[in-house]
Amino acid sequence: IEEASEVSAGDPEPVERMIENEERRALELAMARLTDRHRAAIALFHIEELSGEEAAKAMNVSAKAFESLLARARSTLKEHVQNIQNGRKCA
Repeated sequence: IEEASEVSAGDPEPVERMIENEERRALELAMARLTDRHRAAIALFHIEELSGEEAAKAMNVSAKAFESLLARARSTLKEHVQNIQNGRKCA
């Protein structure tokens, strides 16, 4: 709310920053709700920028198993983000 009071009419930049901050916070909350394995898969591939094969080795699974794990992690993350943005609790 304090952020909103600082927004001046006709200046879209502060509004865009507020939206980006809300989206970032939803993503952080959603990541925290993932299982350790799902969080690790996403972190290794998307944050550490390892290849699928490298991430699979780091997690001690086959490349095929990592692909499946990453797909499930992404799906769960997307669901959590949507639930947070809609004000619902994640299971």
